[in-house]
Amino acid sequence: MSAHRVIGKHIFRASIVSTQMGIAADGTPQIVQQPGPMERLEVGALLHNVRPDELVAFGDRLELLSDEDVAAEEAAQQVRADAQRHATAQAVVTTAEEAAVAAHQVAEMQEAEAQDAAKAADAADVRVKTVRAETSQAMKAAENTGEQVETDAEAGEQAEDEKAKKAPTPHSSRRT
Repeated sequence: MSAHRVIGKHIFRASIVSTQMGIAADGTPQIVQQPGPMERLEVGALLHNVRPDELVAFGDRLELLSDEDVAAEEAAQQVRADAQRHATAQAVVTTAEEAAVAAHQVAEMQEAEAQDAAKAADAADVRVKTVRAETSQAMKAAENTGEQVETDAEAGEQAEDEKAKKAPTPHSSRRT
């Protein structure tokens, strides 16, 4: 089977669309080929199914290739496609590596923030314990002061009572 390559300038070619137009009497589908939408073929494109009317219309833009040339061209296209897939895969790997590094950095920052939060929580806990201890001491001191005030008040009352017993009352000096 001969093949041709587009040379010089791109060409527009009508594509062929196969359509089932019904079923034959024996049950086989009736396939009809019709012209389809125009397709643009760039320079270097390989054509395996060139129609005779295309050879006439595009004779100066088509180069007949030998089977060896076709095999070499298809191998070269395969190599280019493989290289493109490799480049795409390499880009995906690079992107994944960059994402992994970024995720690791975010994880380190979150760990540092968690450690800072833990330190702040520990400091707050220590402060709460300190305030509780100070409050407890203040309450004990207030209780002791209150007891001292009550003791002083009781002592003052007893002293007044004793003074009152010892001192003559204005009514006691009058004897009738």
